[in-house]
Amino acid sequence: MKPCGALSLDEVEQSVHRCVEDNALDGALDAIRDAVDSIINNQRSVARVYASRRLDGLCERVAQAVRQTTGTESADQRQDGGTVIVATELAAAGGHVEVIKDLIRLGSTPAPVSLFLTDNFQRVDESEQQGYAASMGAQVSIAQKGGSGARMREALAYLTAKRPHTVVLLVHNQDSVGIVAALACHARRVIFVHHGDHHLSLGVTCPPFEHVDLSNFAFFNCRHALGLANNRFWPLTLASEKTLRHDGSFLRAGHPVTCCVGRPEKFDDPSYQHQYMDLIGLMLKSTGGRHVHIGPLSDEQLQRMQRSLQAHGVSTSRLTHIPWVQSVSRALIEHGVDLYMTSFPYGGGKAQVEAMATGLPVLVHKNYRSRFLSGIDIGYPGTMAWADTAELQGILGNLTSDLMREHAAMARAHFERHHSEEALNRAMSAKSTSDADVPPLAEVHDDGLQAFLDEERIAFSTDARSEMHQLRHQLELQSAEIRVLRKKARFLGSARYKITMAWKTLLK
Repeated sequence: MKPCGALSLDEVEQSVHRCVEDNALDGALDAIRDAVDSIINNQRSVARVYASRRLDGLCERVAQAVRQTTGTESADQRQDGGTVIVATELAAAGGHVEVIKDLIRLGSTPAPVSLFLTDNFQRVDESEQQGYAASMGAQVSIAQKGGSGARMREALAYLTAKRPHTVVLLVHNQDSVGIVAALACHARRVIFVHHGDHHLSLGVTCPPFEHVDLSNFAFFNCRHALGLANNRFWPLTLASEKTLRHDGSFLRAGHPVTCCVGRPEKFDDPSYQHQYMDLIGLMLKSTGGRHVHIGPLSDEQLQRMQRSLQAHGVSTSRLTHIPWVQSVSRALIEHGVDLYMTSFPYGGGKAQVEAMATGLPVLVHKNYRSRFLSGIDIGYPGTMAWADTAELQGILGNLTSDLMREHAAMARAHFERHHSEEALNRAMSAKSTSDADVPPLAEVHDDGLQAFLDEERIAFSTDARSEMHQLRHQLELQSAEIRVLRKKARFLGSARYKITMAWKTLLK
């Protein structure tokens, strides 16, 4: 994979076209995937680069070639055969998997529903994936290990055999295999669910797809900034029958119990000014209470949290780490949480919806780089929010039972209006989505200066590393030259000694 700075879309296009002409499907799919990889792995592209018509066009070009070589039948010859959800892989937890569960559970697409996994990263454990699918009540098929071309053809063969009426795409951002297979098949409907919305994603601009956004900020961005006039909005939801409600009693322990949910990458951006792991001590010192973290964390992240607690004189017993739970909403109730705090610097939508569903107050971080990273637009009007540590301390240090009950009521009302199962069913059954159908955006102001300074720090760090690498290389060369000179000196010294001894012998 090329570094982002070395990426040329012209070269990518040329490579894909050559591969298509040579019938080298692996090369074409990998070139597209690697181009997206190089972008999304660069922190400076996050919440800035969302789509590429050129890269999507290359997916369409490959799909066209595949159709010509496979001779797949046209749409009017096909029979309706339920729904196939095409994903890259399944995980034990995360908003992406929860959306798949909701689609299967609600039954809003033609039955039966089955899953196909492309295994784009070639890292899934089949028995594990089968277990996840069984818990969802769906059958799953997984592309076998092999090149991208083989996995794409396997996906297309599966879709051809299933003859689905509807294909729902919930693949990872760079999964060219899934995108091309969906473009090459002849399902009556292909629904592209735009879930990786703060990174570059393949498929966003593909005309054959019905484009669905899961958040209001993504919907408005895709419609008004990217020009997708016919995109749809499906709100995130939570199963009503499984929703546990908070009993309305707050600060029962005298001090608030706070909670944050998220995978390690939600907190992993070294260039960002505010670091969750380093602020945990300050947060607990401000509340005087306990904090629960739900989600896996790396050993290094846990060690940083321990150091933060020690630095602020906070007992480690006041921090509870739970790597995984089956239900976030149930865990929030069982652990007596009073306040849900969104992850930062990258917020999470699904967990925030679960917190509002339980009737919990929410505290959102206002990410100064982009509203896409905050989650503030998903929250209820008037959601508590902080931008810097002074605001964070001020909010956490002044929580009262009355304030918590007021926000709890607003959170639950917002969930019922915009995120209930009924709201999702209405949105899915509607033929189109108007701007008025979508919850309005919050008033947010980005801090362009701090974002710029972050980028400068990244660039300086990169330049410094490059300069140090060059200096190290020069030193290594100089050291090698010195070693050669020393070796020559030793040889000359030895020769001079031998000549001297020879003269002494002759003189005797």
